[in-house]
Amino acid sequence: MTTRSKWRRFLMPGIAFQAVVIGGGYGTGREIVEFFLTQGVALGLAAMALTTAIFSLVCAVSYEFARRHSTFEYRSFFRELVGPGAVLFEVAWVVFMLIVLSVVTAAVGSIVRDTFGLPYWSGVAGLALVTVGLVYRGTDALKAAFEAWTVLLFVVFAVTLVAAFATLGPGIESAFLGESAGAPPPVRTWFLAGIAYAGYNLSLIPALLYTVESEVTSRRDAFVAGALAGPIAMAPALMFFIALSALYPGVLDTEVPSNALLEAIGSRSLQVTFQIVLIGTLVATAAGMVQSVNARLGFATAGIETSGSAADGARRGSSASALAGALWMAVAAFFAQFGLIDLIARGYGTATWVFIAVYVVPVLTVGVVRIWRQD
Repeated sequence: MTTRSKWRRFLMPGIAFQAVVIGGGYGTGREIVEFFLTQGVALGLAAMALTTAIFSLVCAVSYEFARRHSTFEYRSFFRELVGPGAVLFEVAWVVFMLIVLSVVTAAVGSIVRDTFGLPYWSGVAGLALVTVGLVYRGTDALKAAFEAWTVLLFVVFAVTLVAAFATLGPGIESAFLGESAGAPPPVRTWFLAGIAYAGYNLSLIPALLYTVESEVTSRRDAFVAGALAGPIAMAPALMFFIALSALYPGVLDTEVPSNALLEAIGSRSLQVTFQIVLIGTLVATAAGMVQSVNARLGFATAGIETSGSAADGARRGSSASALAGALWMAVAAFFAQFGLIDLIARGYGTATWVFIAVYVVPVLTVGVVRIWRQD
């Protein structure tokens, strides 16, 4: 096995997780503000560290449980974990997926309108077309897109952070020293914020198991990949958090904080590049989530399969997969009209505690016990 293939085994699960996590709101900066920057800078960083640790722990246990039981799509995973209770996750996941797809749709429409001066609905239509195209091509195409876009994303986020220090350095310094004018007192719920943000995003882990199937072949693979997934997912968030702190506290009420940050930096070329990369992450989120349902349903090139692994059902892609994706995106476009801030603040808050109850608690109790007993 080559060094590249070995590291791909360890990194691909985290890359897929990060690619979908970032697009649901944190790529726009809205989640960073909603869950972390509202805590103040110091406590916000503490909340991010807690989220990272939770991501790594739950990823590691979930990957190993899936490997042990060959359950690489969420329906079979939960049937093995909680039996008939699997239906609770299925219902919660469909509702949550609609919320996230709606957030993604609203974000792309806003970015296309605000950055490029094009109609809001042209962004919505473009997102739907590219998402359906990726889903049609199947899981392998998605994983390749995740890898390529992650590299580009890290580069652009790093450049944005450097530009923020160069142009907004005093604001960042004031925020970290607790001297930002007009800053509200810390709400001191950082622990709950860290758990809450992790809670609903963790639902992506079982949904994305179809991307892990060919990568995790041993316990070591599962645990190393899981440990790395947390830092991979949250490293761009940390860079974004530091950059956004320059605009604290005024940025707290901004619908798309990334736009406010880039306008403050004042580089049109960086603004356009960042928004193009962000749109790519939003496409990855939409396609990754739609493909999770295709893996669960077992869509294949010849129609609909009801047996076999996730790879058998979704890897090759199909017209049925694309049609399902088109239907999901149409429904999301309808719900996107409710607005980005309301969607994140209301929908995500409820989803958090549902997924902690139906997934996180069972996998860290029943899942750990079953892994331990099988040694």
